[in-house]
Amino acid sequence: MTEIETEFEFLHEVDLSPARKGMDTIFKFKDSGKLEFRAQQHQFIYSAYEGIKSGRDVVIEGPTGLGKTRSLLATVFPALEEDHNLRVLYLTRTKTQVQNIISELSEISMLSISKQFALSATPYMGRDAIRNVSGVTSNANLGESSHPTTSGVLSFAQIQREATYGNCPFDLIKKASSVKRIVVAPHGCILDDTWLTSSGFVPDKTIVLMDEAHNFITDICNDYYMTVTGTKQKNDATSFLESNVYKTDLRTNKFSEKDVKKGFKGCKWWDNNTLHTVLKRLLELTGELLEAVGEVTANLPVTAKVSPPSTDMLLEDACHFQELFVQLGFEKIYFEAIKILERAQSNNEISELNHYFRRQFVTAKQFLNGLSLILEHPFEFYINYNIERRVFAATAIHPKHIINRAMDRVRCGVFTSATISPVNDFAFLLGRPDPIAIKIGHLFRNENYKHFYVCGTNSSSKPLLNEQSRICYSNQEQKRVVEAISRATHAAKGKNIGIFFNNLDLVEWMANLIKLEGSKFLPKNTITLGQVGNRKEKWSKSERYLVEQFDYAIKENNINSNKLDPSEHVADLFMELGDKPNTTLLLGVQGGKLAEGIDYSGTKMEMVICVGLPYPGSPNEVLVSSIKRDYWAGYFEEDLGKADDFSYKHDAFRKLTQSAGRAHRSTKDRAVILFIDERLMGIKNNGVGNYELLSIKNSRKNLQLLPRPLQVIDRNIVLEETGAKKSRLQKHIKGLSSTKEVVEHDFISLDEMVQQIKDFWR
Repeated sequence: MTEIETEFEFLHEVDLSPARKGMDTIFKFKDSGKLEFRAQQHQFIYSAYEGIKSGRDVVIEGPTGLGKTRSLLATVFPALEEDHNLRVLYLTRTKTQVQNIISELSEISMLSISKQFALSATPYMGRDAIRNVSGVTSNANLGESSHPTTSGVLSFAQIQREATYGNCPFDLIKKASSVKRIVVAPHGCILDDTWLTSSGFVPDKTIVLMDEAHNFITDICNDYYMTVTGTKQKNDATSFLESNVYKTDLRTNKFSEKDVKKGFKGCKWWDNNTLHTVLKRLLELTGELLEAVGEVTANLPVTAKVSPPSTDMLLEDACHFQELFVQLGFEKIYFEAIKILERAQSNNEISELNHYFRRQFVTAKQFLNGLSLILEHPFEFYINYNIERRVFAATAIHPKHIINRAMDRVRCGVFTSATISPVNDFAFLLGRPDPIAIKIGHLFRNENYKHFYVCGTNSSSKPLLNEQSRICYSNQEQKRVVEAISRATHAAKGKNIGIFFNNLDLVEWMANLIKLEGSKFLPKNTITLGQVGNRKEKWSKSERYLVEQFDYAIKENNINSNKLDPSEHVADLFMELGDKPNTTLLLGVQGGKLAEGIDYSGTKMEMVICVGLPYPGSPNEVLVSSIKRDYWAGYFEEDLGKADDFSYKHDAFRKLTQSAGRAHRSTKDRAVILFIDERLMGIKNNGVGNYELLSIKNSRKNLQLLPRPLQVIDRNIVLEETGAKKSRLQKHIKGLSSTKEVVEHDFISLDEMVQQIKDFWR
């Protein structure tokens, strides 16, 4: 037993020897066929394994380059071998990440597993995503496919083969999801009762592995949890249950008993009309609720609809919302409907229905459960009502209730990401009882990094510019951004460079600027790529330019373009150009799909430039963040700094660090990182050219949210100001050195930055 293993055997309360067996099984690699371990992987696996064996949730910040996919699989493999009824739901954010995990599972299964049933796996994605993978383009190609076996990994190559045989790849995946031991799916599946029910997941026999967990939290808090629309547009006789979750005609929702009975043939309880009456009354009550909420909203002061409401107003609205349900008798009807649905499911009466109607009942139950969650905790949801469209929507402020309801369906979960600092704050947001919270140290050597913090630009809102420019940069700041990008890209000529902005407006601004004047400030023959929409008729001018560059890059480099689409494969093309002599830029948004979840290892990305901090920017984002801040300010009465953290700061710095970390995906990767925003130095600019120095305490707090390699390797502050202003800023920034994590600062010019970048690549 190694020294590392002995240490963790001593620290943990469960027998860890089976976890070691899992490591031997999982950590074989195609290139060498050898077992390769790192101390950080031991810590990750042992900690997560303890949680699984004890039934506790685990929250782990695992650094970039750790090998989280294999570490997560090594965590659950011993449990899968021990209990043949146990299943794993491996959740991640995007289609690309689902594909990457399945590919790695296929390699592991091929190299390491003698009993492949333990790691049998399938991907699960939506129908449109499967069509993109398989090449199926119309419903005419959708048919029955063979039933999958319980062993082996269902790969995307197999899905494509099914499509070429004329079978339905989506149907194949649905069937595989009910029998495979591991199902890899997007985050949203854990919130989908319909899918979980059809896939046969049993609460005590299901373990959740949640990768990119920070995105799971962000999506819950930024997307509508429930939306009900009161428009008069739906009279479909057989879809009245499904329509509850989508667009419902709440006033004229009628259905033909004859058509419904045809679908419910053989169900005596439907003939008795009890459920019929209850559900019809629920629709009527929801309509009455919308009308009542609409009247309340219409009487609010005009300023309350366009400016952030006060905490008192939110509490008053929440109380009134709850009282409306009591007055309307909704609670009694709700429990009666749930009771009938559960009785029908327990008696297997619903199983007698065809698939369409079974789905309607699961959806109806999910809708009712979701509504009850809002009624139970009205103060932890932001409730919005659009008077003109008659849309009632609820968004979670505190995600714990939604997460707890979802996690009640599983034994336990492992939540991991490279950017969930502070780990205890993230664990608090989950709201899970007694989680194990672990932060694992970084893997990279200091010489693999070179960081620069460019002062002189500030992406905070400037009132004097709001009506003149969407990007909120003064002319002087625009020149500063362009100059910094120009000098950095010339110093890194011939390399792949990712430039990630804090909003889409800045991406469009830079794309247009490069189109018009790129030859003046970028290296010769620079190729500029970036994300575009998937609807050609809606492409903006900047998107059309990026598409032109996409096509030009393919042509100039003789790349096979049969399967490359500018709306889907821009990252693939960018990475393929990594070994080419051209300078290639990738324009994206911090927090967007180009800046998270993709491994730009080696020469695929050797410099990252982050422009701006991704704080709330649009009026709607500012409104929602202020509502969240009011809530958290009431929660943390004695620490108002935490209100800022939970309402917008944590989310912004996770997006920033995810973007910066794209270039460091293995321990051998070397990259230069530029942060172009002086707010990282504790400088806030609310006017044009006016500086306001924040407290050193708050400034240091921002820096500590960055992963250690991104904040302490070096502190090259690019500061071009002169005279008294420069002296004042230097004095302020040096105050940050009092924290143990920050080393002595080096104040340099742009010329010195260029020289250091060139020296780094020698």
